[in-house]
Amino acid sequence: MYSLIFLLYAASGGELDPKRLKLPEKKKELCYRERNREERMKYYRVLRELIKTDGSESLVFIDESGFEEFQACLYAWSKKGKKVLGDRQGKRGKRENLVAGRRKEKKTLLHRWYLREA
Repeated sequence: MYSLIFLLYAASGGELDPKRLKLPEKKKELCYRERNREERMKYYRVLRELIKTDGSESLVFIDESGFEEFQACLYAWSKKGKKVLGDRQGKRGKRENLVAGRRKEKKTLLHRWYLREA
């Protein structure tokens, strides 16, 4: 890998310009810097033991979603090569959060929490 980069660098006259080298632009796959494989494996072992002793039906899945009062639309249609401009509010509006939990086997919600920021 490094030899290929060196060859490209040398062939470009000491400049690594991705556009000039015709390298395609790709979206990065981001990972958390704080990730810790050992801690994750430890968590999975504890979780497996809990499932063995209490059963998988005792698991509760919880999810949280946040909603803002004003949401800017980030996409629009336009002719090729034309910029699309839009306005959005600079101040952050009120935010509402919804938290809900349910068990694996039962599709009904156990409980819902509704939180509103002032």
